[in-house]
Amino acid sequence: MAGTERRNRNGRSSTLRQESNERRRKREESPSLIGFFLRIAIMFLVFFVAYLGISHSTFKVETFDIQGNRLISDEDIISLSGISIGDTLFQSDVDAAAKQIAMYVMIDDVDVRVRPFHKILIEVTEKNAVALFVDDERYFYVDEKGVVVAETDTPDKNLPVLSGFEVPSFVSIGLEMNDPLLMTDLEIVAAMGDLFKDYQTEVCAVSESENNLIINNVSVHLGSTSRLEEKMVTLDKILHTMSVQKLESLDYIDVSIPDEPVTMEKPLAGTED
Repeated sequence: MAGTERRNRNGRSSTLRQESNERRRKREESPSLIGFFLRIAIMFLVFFVAYLGISHSTFKVETFDIQGNRLISDEDIISLSGISIGDTLFQSDVDAAAKQIAMYVMIDDVDVRVRPFHKILIEVTEKNAVALFVDDERYFYVDEKGVVVAETDTPDKNLPVLSGFEVPSFVSIGLEMNDPLLMTDLEIVAAMGDLFKDYQTEVCAVSESENNLIINNVSVHLGSTSRLEEKMVTLDKILHTMSVQKLESLDYIDVSIPDEPVTMEKPLAGTED
């Protein structure tokens, strides 16, 4: 009987110890979980405060770094941004500058960022100018749709010059030109691609049945705009077979029938009629 009571007491004691250990374990786990969530909350607060600091802090502009521009000058891009050296800006001012630059007709894309040492980085992507034309000793660049995207005093020698069409009395950046002969010029330019970028090239549309190229001062007769790609390939093959001196000796090249091209040399001195 006494042994039975002892076992019962021992059993109750063991149960009490287990319950005590369980309560102790729960007390130890509770602070651990609380600490975990507290650390998460502190990290979130730190990031939030940092974000507010960046977005609302000011900085003084000391230099600009302009990248990606070819036709638009650094000065024009800075002017478009509305930011000047010495300005104290918020991040919102930088965002507004990017929107202002993006509104310009010559800009296809723009990214404005703050860089260390008080620098403003402006990266632009200009609209693609495919050719140019001359008006009153000024050069105007146009894209593939005939929109004027730039104006300059000096031509880009890698681009073809367009002629044969009537230039409007007033030309400005953003003007959308729709002259039929200009559209034909651009159709010929598209067919040319990069084949003749190493030559000085002029494109002159005269009529539906008469269109010409002038390559290094040699006239190339294209005829109509049918089979343009074939004509360009034929012309490219002809040019690759002759030296610069040989090309200069030609009066004209005719690829109006691309399967039967003709090259005609200039008449010798003293043999002209």
